[in-house]
Amino acid sequence: MNFAESEEKIMKSISQIKEELAKIKADKRLGYPPATVDIIAPLALIQLGLESRIDALRWVLSKEDGKKGKKK
Repeated sequence: MNFAESEEKIMKSISQIKEELAKIKADKRLGYPPATVDIIAPLALIQLGLESRIDALRWVLSKEDGKKGKKK
């Protein structure tokens, strides 16, 4: 794999991550008031999972942005 192909894969991955973030943020369950494990436990677990995925994807994007800054 050459540099151009590698760069293209990274860009594709970044766009996929951004698409996934948009899908997760559009999930209406995130707009509900925060649930607790004592009240509506299944919703609380779903909300926690969605928020965790958002945090993880944002972290990946921030690391990729850091790599781009070092290349310049």
